[in-house]
Amino acid sequence: MLQKEICSFTQKPFPMRMILKVVGYSSSTWYEKPLQRTGKRGRKPNIPDDEALELIKMEIKQSKFKGEGYIKIKSRLQRKKHIIGKERVNIIMRENKLLSPHRTMKVKKKKEHTGTIITKTPDVMWATDGKKFFIDGIGWHWHSSQYDSADFMREMSYLGLNMSKAFVRSPQCNGCIERFHRTLEEELFSVETFSSFNDAYEKIDKFINDYNNDWIIHRLKCLSPIEYRAEHAESQRKLKDLLWISDRNRLVLNKI
Repeated sequence: MLQKEICSFTQKPFPMRMILKVVGYSSSTWYEKPLQRTGKRGRKPNIPDDEALELIKMEIKQSKFKGEGYIKIKSRLQRKKHIIGKERVNIIMRENKLLSPHRTMKVKKKKEHTGTIITKTPDVMWATDGKKFFIDGIGWHWHSSQYDSADFMREMSYLGLNMSKAFVRSPQCNGCIERFHRTLEEELFSVETFSSFNDAYEKIDKFINDYNNDWIIHRLKCLSPIEYRAEHAESQRKLKDLLWISDRNRLVLNKI
């Protein structure tokens, strides 16, 4: 306020040094006072928030799946050359209530499991478990095999497979198939109704096909199962080529 006052003697504004002395304020503190920043810090994004929101909504609408998280939405946008940071996608989806519902984990006593269910290559370990679903007019249908039956055990022996049974309520043993069952429940069983066995089989078959081709899995480097298999096969082919070249060069050197 004093800065705007005019001295009656000089007809000029009061000197700032005099004003600071009168109010008991040090000049160093006054001149070094940081200015209040407004708006968001950092570089301005290439895609504005309103445009990013529309892209996210469109991706959610066009997706074959329900309730995908922000990391998968970010990965799908990146595939279409829409580069939006992971945390920014998270913030935009949270502010607009687009995130999938939060799932609370129940704390239960678990049996100790010293093995591992994560393999380095495909087709080393297969996980399977029963899953039931409801058919209108018929009731619950159990979609699985009886694992202790003589037919199942003979088939395992014929294929040369070893069985490792899981403990009850122990995700360290069968976490992969349980995670798939949760996805199957959320994406299909909880949103679709089945009028017959054929209707159920057709819709389940379509979901499995969509899952294998388009479902993004974090631990597979945000690739679908088929994409990861193709990448793994290509890496193995390149490795074999390198080993063949190395063996050929070693043979040539031995002849020399």
